[in-house]
Amino acid sequence: MSKVDSLWQKIFDDFDILQEIDKHGFFQIWADNIRKYHEVRLMTKFDHFSDLPDVFQKNHLAILPLSRRLFVIGPFQCYQRFKDDLEIKPKYMPLPDTLQTLSPDTIRSEQSALFAATLAGIIDDFIGEGNNRFVPTIEGRQGSDKFSFQIKNVNGERPFRFDVDNSQLEIDIGYENDACVVLVEAKMFLENDFLVRQLFYPYMRWKQQVTKPIHLVYLAYCDGIYKLFHFQPTGDDYNGLKLIKQANYTIHKNTISLLDIEKLVNGPLVSEPHIPFPQANSVERILNMLIYLYENVGATSEQVTLENEFVSRQTNYYMCAMQYLGLVLKDKGMYRLTPKGIELAKSDIKTRHLGLAGQMIEHKVFRECLKISLSQGEIPSQPVIVEVMKKSNLYNINSETTYFRRSSTIYAWLYWILNLITPDGE
Repeated sequence: MSKVDSLWQKIFDDFDILQEIDKHGFFQIWADNIRKYHEVRLMTKFDHFSDLPDVFQKNHLAILPLSRRLFVIGPFQCYQRFKDDLEIKPKYMPLPDTLQTLSPDTIRSEQSALFAATLAGIIDDFIGEGNNRFVPTIEGRQGSDKFSFQIKNVNGERPFRFDVDNSQLEIDIGYENDACVVLVEAKMFLENDFLVRQLFYPYMRWKQQVTKPIHLVYLAYCDGIYKLFHFQPTGDDYNGLKLIKQANYTIHKNTISLLDIEKLVNGPLVSEPHIPFPQANSVERILNMLIYLYENVGATSEQVTLENEFVSRQTNYYMCAMQYLGLVLKDKGMYRLTPKGIELAKSDIKTRHLGLAGQMIEHKVFRECLKISLSQGEIPSQPVIVEVMKKSNLYNINSETTYFRRSSTIYAWLYWILNLITPDGE
């Protein structure tokens, strides 16, 4: 159990929160009360359902700010799952070739990813509305002003209604042209779901001040690839965001072929390390951590958690996965890149992707599952993956449940490897 998990369990016990929710449907708690246990931001920032503390997840609860000083806890539908269309091929929209200070290989942050999206014309192409280009006009932390909204409980019934008064919100970037306003939430990875509040609160704040239509966009970027989701709000209904469309873009011209991957399959194998088998499905997170640890030499677990929008368990999972791949070592409580990790972090995108795939395929279980994928034209089923796992001398996996749980990481990594391949290497 992480520090935040245990502290929230103590808060629930001290304030009889479950009993109060059972009586009244929700529980309001002051920021000052949370601050007595730990820093408020660390105790209330949960961008995805999986980030929530154990006591929240077990009881199907979530937390929302009503002001800078007050939060509400209840059985709310705060998160919305993505319907990521895996069949969408990225549209190539390169950066202007006159740029010398920005390229796909130098993007290291959400801010630089947004600069690139703007300059490449991705926002203009995606929204496709108006007679002139979008220009950035809004960014940063702001007050929400006052508004009311309704939100459903976890059963989709009995909507709650709450008043918000000057809660803090943050807009990664907002654009405007002659026709409309676009508010963007940007991430350097794509998870299974997102916190609706990150788009809904800014919408409720700005719809009181502008007369143009407002479009809401969730943008995920990783190593040259953008995934954009266009949502349409429905008045004051928190759960009313409707997905209008998804589009994928790339500012990096891929040149990875099937032959490139097949060459990796013929390389040497490594012995299985005596560390836990990876439980970290997002390869995008691993790529982001490579860059982060390259630029932040010697980062503690707490720094990784705070600065990368992780919760403690995610830090452990992803650092362990990177140790398994030979990219990270832990020395005196500090995570540092190995020479191989540094080499990949410094590389161009193609070399980094092939290098990371190579580190995965050096392990027998990934090698054998990839061979099956290439021969059958699809990733093997979970039972087949588990059978390969059982023959691969994996460290400290002793139960059927653990085999099946860890097999999801193998599937996710294989999916990423196979999707590096572009027909004719283009």
